[in-house]
Amino acid sequence: MCEDLAGAYEQYGPVVAKALGGRLADLRAASNPLELPSAEPRLAADGDPEHVGIALADGRSLVFTANHIKMPRAADGSVAWEYVSRIMILRLE
Repeated sequence: MCEDLAGAYEQYGPVVAKALGGRLADLRAASNPLELPSAEPRLAADGDPEHVGIALADGRSLVFTANHIKMPRAADGSVAWEYVSRIMILRLE
């Protein structure tokens, strides 16, 4: 869906597909996910503390995780999102 927005238009409709395209552009332009304050990053519905969801439209969210060989970690062991420059998109929920 993220590589071919035509599939997103078919499966989710124009409102969600357009929001997805915009969020993907925002993610490409950002140095790290914390630069997306308007996206309101939050813990994904699956409860995994390393999965982040950002709102799209119509109740849908884009879920991603950091994608580093050596994961940047904070002192408490959580992902240090300010140092994340690579993400892997997991799904739309």
